Amino acid sequence: MRWNDCASLAPFYFFWESKMLVEETKAVEARARRAAKRAGFIARKSRARVGSVDNLGGFMLVNEYNHVVDGSRFDLSAHDVIAYFAPTD
Repeated sequence: MRWNDCASLAPFYFFWESKMLVEETKAVEARARRAAKRAGFIARKSRARVGSVDNLGGFMLVNEYNHVVDGSRFDLSAHDVIAYFAPTD
């Protein structure tokens, strides 16, 4: 393999890195859902593909009575949900 043959592998590396980012994002979202569930809440993720004024594509926290606790515009990230339920010592 010559030194300039590596340029042909660039699309493969981009695919690999983007796949890893998607898997990492899914893991963080699942972690946020588990943190909310442990505290008795539900972390709902927006299903909208395109953001709007009232739907920013993030998470909303809902209690067991289906009342919105935080993120009424789906404006919480997965990290925000995890931090919301982090123990404060």
